[in-house]
Amino acid sequence: MSAWYRAGTISVPNGSTTLTGSGTAFVANVSAGMMVVANNQIIGEVAAVVSNTQITLAVAYAGTTLSGANYAIANLGAVRNSLITAVQDLTALVEAAQDGALSGRFGDGTLAEPGMAFLADLNTGFRRPASDQIGMVTGGVQRALLSSTALTLAVPIAGTLDVGRLRIGTNSAGTTTDLELAANSVIAAEDSITVGLESNGYLRFLHSITDVAGGTAGGSEVWRIADGAMTLNGVPVWAEEITVADDAVGLVDFPAGRIGAMAVINASNTTGGDIQNTHSGVVMLDAGASPAGFSVYSGASFSVTNTTLTGTTGTDGRTTVAPNTSGQLQIENRGGLSRKFKVVFL
Repeated sequence: MSAWYRAGTISVPNGSTTLTGSGTAFVANVSAGMMVVANNQIIGEVAAVVSNTQITLAVAYAGTTLSGANYAIANLGAVRNSLITAVQDLTALVEAAQDGALSGRFGDGTLAEPGMAFLADLNTGFRRPASDQIGMVTGGVQRALLSSTALTLAVPIAGTLDVGRLRIGTNSAGTTTDLELAANSVIAAEDSITVGLESNGYLRFLHSITDVAGGTAGGSEVWRIADGAMTLNGVPVWAEEITVADDAVGLVDFPAGRIGAMAVINASNTTGGDIQNTHSGVVMLDAGASPAGFSVYSGASFSVTNTTLTGTTGTDGRTTVAPNTSGQLQIENRGGLSRKFKVVFL
């Protein structure tokens, strides 16, 4: 079966939901939910097939009256069902990952495959050998072990070790630092170590630094943790949960530096119950100068639009989402009760 149905011509008056065909066979080739396109514009969604020559549109046609126009109707059929199943499977995988890697929690790992590893070097990274321990692994061999009582190194510290403004080791560059320790120095262990960052601060890992004394020259960022976001190889990936009252709008910021994203949105009641699939969906979003969004998968009471939401913009009984020009995702809850929405940006 062709992916598009184009037989005959169509006519649609401005302001009408009735589409009339000539030389058409709508009953066998068209079904509700398909999209009608003509003259390089979307005419509307099929709400119902009345006969071989008549279709009812979901929304009144707002364009210039068409008469005897060529057209095309997307005939997704089994492809649409397969896509829905695939998206549902993807949603399940993402939900499982939300309590793992996407929330910053990882498995223990082994020497051969550390729990936190690098795509191009899977036997190098960090693992958890035992309770309250972190092991640093390179080439499948543990080189350092941090426990609650000590940091044990299996390799020497060569040259200069820089962590921000703290320099430990030999200063080959001869420059002044806040703290510099000579060889064989000892620091007494405290009960804990706390790293404090300012409001705009962040913690990051760099790879392939070419200037050890200078700190970051030539380095490539592979991991960053900042306030409210985490990036992997420079791409922000994170999740956020908000509560939205009935007939209200909640706002979720896009990951820093991004105006486009795929978002998985799961709804549940405010007591943390099971996911409410009817008010959940997967959407592609663009929060640029002309905000746009479209649904990859939508529950029965989930809609996507491209307008500003006020709390009563969408249809009563539904959840409606839309991007805005401020780099935010709007979530309008008109489902009759307060809901929690968990949003994962990919």
